[in-house]
Amino acid sequence: MDNGDKAFVQVQGSTVTSKEGRPESGEGTWWYTGGAGKLKGIAGKGSYKSTMGADGQQTMIEGAYTIAAPAPAKK
Repeated sequence: MDNGDKAFVQVQGSTVTSKEGRPESGEGTWWYTGGAGKLKGIAGKGSYKSTMGADGQQTMIEGAYTIAAPAPAKK
């Protein structure tokens, strides 16, 4: 994020290649492995599907996440 907060994601998937050796499509899953700043405690997962064409790549990503509530301030 612009303010320095970070979310860390791991991705696992596969790619289908054409007879010419170019990638045509891909799909897989993703999940958060951690976060920093306001994103500390982020958890979630989802899936993605990609298609490649003459005009570039299109990727559809879906999933859900939660962020842990900050600890109450000490008095």
